[in-house]
Amino acid sequence: MYLIFIVVLSVAMMLIVLCHRIYVHFTKARFEKRKDQWRDYYASDNFVGNQDAIYEKLKQVKQLVVFEAVIQELKNMDSQADKVRLNDFTSSIYPVWVASGKSYLKRPLIYQAYFAYISCLLPFHQVNHDTKSLEAILLKIVAQDSAYCQNYAFNTLNKIGNADTVIQALKVLNNSKGIPLNTKLISSSLLSFTGDFDLLFEKIISSDNVFNTHYRVALVDFAKLIDSPDFSNILLPYLKNKDENVDITCAILRYYAKVHVDEAYPYILKWADTSDVREWACAGVATSTLAHYPGPATIDQLKNNIFSREWYIRRNASIALSE
Repeated sequence: MYLIFIVVLSVAMMLIVLCHRIYVHFTKARFEKRKDQWRDYYASDNFVGNQDAIYEKLKQVKQLVVFEAVIQELKNMDSQADKVRLNDFTSSIYPVWVASGKSYLKRPLIYQAYFAYISCLLPFHQVNHDTKSLEAILLKIVAQDSAYCQNYAFNTLNKIGNADTVIQALKVLNNSKGIPLNTKLISSSLLSFTGDFDLLFEKIISSDNVFNTHYRVALVDFAKLIDSPDFSNILLPYLKNKDENVDITCAILRYYAKVHVDEAYPYILKWADTSDVREWACAGVATSTLAHYPGPATIDQLKNNIFSREWYIRRNASIALSE
């Protein structure tokens, strides 16, 4: 009986493996066939005549997966002619893409996030096209209680490059009741902005007071990443206030480690002073920041901080002195 059981089990396993291989082969063949259809649409000079058929396809998630694969292939092509062709295709597909986006707003959040992600792959910022309709859809996606929706939609809005819409999206994120989007994701998305960077920066500075602590930290991190001294006039008053939020203070101190501003030096010294410490985290960051402001007062403070009762302040002081 045992031998019969082993034989039956072995045959069953072989059949399962065979069926799996047939299924994989069939699925791959069908996927390639669908990719060929999208390549035909892409290469067609009569794209307008195919818009209804393309719209029906784009409403299907399985077709959206194939569409993404084809767009990824096209983006990896190196020739200038291919890039121009992709821009032309992006401009042509815009009305259909917007229509399909409206349909995805009625679908589960993961589908909305996927639509926003693929929107980021299409070079809308490189084509002469009014993208307000697409931006309106992405603003609705960024308002969803989903980190995927928020991240992909916000990133795509930055790629499109409309400063007003990006600020509007930031305000939507700021007012969200759910878990806030990671500060690194926010600053990284802002770095990918393709529009008028000076205008975006100006609007961020003028809107600073409408954001909560989390998003202020993200914007300070962004200012640090782009190494801009323009934020200094806004951030300096925060260092004067010893009752300021710890996260904001630490972010600002790290900013001044990257962006050297002489006016900030006295306040950095005060935050590093361990004789009057309210927040040890701030004192530790200020100690590290002092490495970028050499001088007798800095050396005296760092020597004093070597004897701090907090190990990370002692460590930061030692590293700063060696630097």
